[in-house]
Formats: sequence, structure tokens, C-alpha cells
Amino acid sequence: MAAYSSSLLGGYLSDSILGKYKTILYVSLIYVLGSTVLAVTAIPGVTTVGDQETHWWGVAVGLGLVALGTGGIKPVVSTFVGDQFGPSQAHLLPTIFHMFYFCINLGAFASMLMNPIIRTQLSYSVAFGLPAFLLLVATLIFFLGRNKYSMRPPTGSVVYTSLDMIRLGIAGRCRTFLSRFSNSVAYHPTATWLDPALKKYPKQMVDDLRAALSVLTVFIPIPLFWALYDQSASRWIFQARNMDRHIWGYELESDQIPAISPLLVLLFVPLFDRGIYKLLAKCGCPPRPLQRMAIGMVFTAVSFGCAAVVQFYLDQGPLSIVWQLPQWVILCCGEIMVSVTGLEMAYTQSPKSMKSLIMAMWLLTVAIGNFLVVLVVELAKLPQWQEFVFFSGLMMVGFFLFLLIAWRYEYRLEENDKDDDYKDQPKNSEFDPLVAKDIGASSLLSSSVLSSSSTRDGGNGDGESDA
Repeated sequence: MAAYSSSLLGGYLSDSILGKYKTILYVSLIYVLGSTVLAVTAIPGVTTVGDQETHWWGVAVGLGLVALGTGGIKPVVSTFVGDQFGPSQAHLLPTIFHMFYFCINLGAFASMLMNPIIRTQLSYSVAFGLPAFLLLVATLIFFLGRNKYSMRPPTGSVVYTSLDMIRLGIAGRCRTFLSRFSNSVAYHPTATWLDPALKKYPKQMVDDLRAALSVLTVFIPIPLFWALYDQSASRWIFQARNMDRHIWGYELESDQIPAISPLLVLLFVPLFDRGIYKLLAKCGCPPRPLQRMAIGMVFTAVSFGCAAVVQFYLDQGPLSIVWQLPQWVILCCGEIMVSVTGLEMAYTQSPKSMKSLIMAMWLLTVAIGNFLVVLVVELAKLPQWQEFVFFSGLMMVGFFLFLLIAWRYEYRLEENDKDDDYKDQPKNSEFDPLVAKDIGASSLLSSSVLSSSSTRDGGNGDGESDA
């Protein structure tokens, strides 16, 4: 929760002060430092005070730095990758976000599979030290490509100006309301509630704020999705712990079970991007982003219905871990349609001056969803299978709310279609499409390693960063 909450700081630094490249570079060093602290303080004897081992301070400092590092990076890496594609390549953005998610899940799969083995066969210190080393290598690779990236300069404090425009809009709406009941207040009707801000700010800035608020409205039901999805790394593990985990003579560790999620993503991302979506487009009915997200919410609700059925029969007697597979497959479909598409929406539909900040707000929905789970679990005290049913129903409520919001949403032209957005391109490229692909690939490689070494960028993560 702390990691996703701190993404607001990364988004603010990126858009307003440092720019995306410097934010990624500087915060990556904090990330490396946090992972190094965890690795060093996990060595037996390092935290010994007198005759007592006091591991808590190493864990607290290390996880605090990791939360700050991963939170600062999360909203910036995906937008920075998107910035590498120019006006003639805007159509490639959906594919590049699928590739980005693919790379993150490749790292997550390796981490979830190997970390339990490294932890038990070697030590916690090695289990923490390996990600720290990989983070350092990724940061170095990212730094070496500094002369080839497309870098947009920061635009100043958009937070202050946005809040001021909202204040002017609300004040104007209040005056309009009061004018209907008082002759002493002049009645000046406006087309939209933000129009009073046009007296102080340029039309482009007001239009950008309108676009940002429209995107944020779409995010309102998203915490309900994360409230379900992130339980796959907690409640579903507890469910697996009570199941027969023997597969072909080998007993899986319960915390290895979530590795199936990134594995399924690796298989399904190309299937959806190059198969299902392309086929629907050829049939004349390409699913738009909000349509994909709505269908993904239904898949997520169904997956928890399956989990409830499995839990009900598990309470009656032993079950094989194989019975968990359907809920993982269905949840993976929901993840791809909601999480990957949400990354695309947060980038393409947000104004260029607020892209990282809007991405941070997208990630903040994860923290809100996690808090919602804690709240429900503590207050409801339901049997596990009934709790799964409750969350499934809650997701369907979010689905219908999302439909109402999507019905009123108007898509905006992607900012990359404007040529003046790319006036600061690498001097040796003149933004040639082939060169841009190479730059994007380099940025994608290093930034996805930074994102996946301890947590998946869309939501699920191991215990290190989410703690």
C-alpha cells in the first residue's frame, strides 16, 4: 500500500520538477539502496545488539526505501516508454504497453518461482541481494542510453494550477447558483463548470484539466478491481495452503502458486494483442479501451465466484491444487483487459503535462483497493467462501458503475499526434521510425527490469515492495 501511495510523489517530481528520465534515475538509486539494506541486514549477526538480534530496524528502513523507490518509479517508467514513440507511431502504443506488461511479468514469474527456492536453499540475504544486484545493472543500462532517449522537459507545478482552476470553477458555479435566488448577484451562465478559469488561465490549460478529470472519473470503480485482484497474492495463497499441492510427485510451496499468474500473462498477452483483438478488428468490431476494461471486470467477478466454489468444497474435504487453475486463468483474462488497458488509457487519454501524475493516480487505485480489502475483512468476519462471494458481487456493482461512467466518456485525440510534442528528439535520429523502435526497446528493457525485480507494475507483487 505504501508503494502505490508514494507513486504520487514520483508523478509530481516527473511532471513538475525533474522530468521523467531524472526521476527514474534518481529514484532507482533509492530503490537499489533499499534492496541493499534488506540484503545486508538479513545477514546473521549484522543487526545484533548485545545478545539480541534486532532485525526490525533493517526491515523497516529497507522496506521504507523500497516502497519509496518502487512508488517513485511506477508512474514514470510506462509513460517514459510511451514518450519514445512519435506522431506517426501512436498506433503502436497499445502494443508497446502489452510488451511492457509482458516484460514485467517475465521478471515477476522468475522472481516468484526462484525466490522461495533461494530463500530456503541459501538464505534471506541472497534472496534480497540478487534483486538488488539486478536493479543496479538495470539502472546502469538505463543510464547508458541517456543520449538516445526522447525527453520531454517538466512543465512546472501543474498541481497548484490545477487546484486553482478547480477553485475558480467551483466559485463560479456557486455564484451562478446564488444568482438564481438573488438580484444582487449577476447571472452569468457558463457552458461548463471550469469556464470561469478561462479568465485567468489559457484555454489549453483548462482543456487539459478537463481531460485529466475525465480520466480520473473513469478510475473511480477501479479500486474494486484491485480489491479482488490483489487477494490472489494473499487469500488465494491461504486457500492453496490447505490444498493438496502435489503435482507429478513434486510438492509446490504455497507461495510458489502465484507464479502461475505471470506465466499465464506471458501466454495470454500475445494471444489478446495479436490474436483476439486483431480478429475482432477484422470482423469490424474492435473493442475500445473502456469496453475491454468492462469485460475484464466481469471476468474478475467470475474468477472469485470460482474461488468461492473451490473454497466451499475445500471446507468439506481435501482438494487438489489443480482445482484452483480455472480461477487463475479467468483472473488473468480480467487482468489483461483491465490492468494493461488501464495503463494505455492513463497514458493516451491524459494531457502531456500530467501523464506521470495521472499514471500515479491510476496506481493509487491499487492502494485504495488494498485498504478496502482490509476494511471488509476486519468488519465483515465472513466465512472464506462467503467472503469470496461478497467480493464477486462487489465487483459487479463496480462493473455497473463503470458502465455508467463509460457511457458518458468522450475519447480524446492522443497527444502524440501533435508534432510539437517532439521538438526535443535525439539529434542523430530526426525521429526515424526504426531508430525510435530501437530507443523504445532499450528503454523498455531497462525500465521493465526496474519495475519487475520486486513487483509487477499493474498490481500484484511479492511481499517486499507492497509491505
